Parts: sequence; C-alpha cells; structure tokens
Amino acid sequence: MIARLALLAVLAAPSLTRLQAAGGGVITIQASRFSYSLPSHRIEYTGDPVRLVRGDATLTCRRLTVQFNQAEQVSRATFEEQVRFERGDKVITCQKATYEDAASRLTCEGSPEVKAGGLT
Repeated sequence: MIARLALLAVLAAPSLTRLQAAGGGVITIQASRFSYSLPSHRIEYTGDPVRLVRGDATLTCRRLTVQFNQAEQVSRATFEEQVRFERGDKVITCQKATYEDAASRLTCEGSPEVKAGGLT
C-alpha cells in the first residue's frame, strides 16, 4: 500500500523530463502531471501549461502526448489545448499541433494563427 501511495505521489508531482529526439538533440518537458504507458511507448503530460523546449524553440499547451520509437527516442508529439509555439520572432497558436521528428514537421489544426516579425 505504501509503495502504491509513493508511486501516485511521484506521478502527481510536478515533473521535469529530458528526452532524446529521434533526429538528435535533447527535449526538456515541464508539466504538473504525467502518465506512462509501457506497452504503447507513450507518455502523456498535463498541466497549465505543459512546457516543451528543444534548442531555441518553446512549445506550451495543456496536454502533450509523446510517442517513442523502438530506440526509446521521441518520434512524434501531439500538443492539445491552447497550443503556442515560439522560435525567435515567430509565434504560432492553435488548438492542436502534431510534431513528426523524422520529417521535422509541425502541423497545426483548430484556428491556427502565425505571427512573424510583427506580421500576422
């Protein structure tokens, strides 16, 4: 019983995670809570906000699902609810964004808006 309570306390505590991206580099994630599914190689983070940093890019949202490849590197990430991506003077907002590491592509859905250098 004590072991279960300790595990629940760890899972409910604010977390800071560092992960390897499949395309190279380190991804840092801060969140209020997370859960890990071993069979599906997936972690789900929740918080207000969840914050992901990779290099000079920062992405915030309320829910983040990270999918790993067989080498346990991040291959795909899905960001949901109040998504905000920032890199330099570029800001993208939307309701859902999916990042595919192999293609280095971020796809935004749900009222996407792009701002760059004061332009919208």
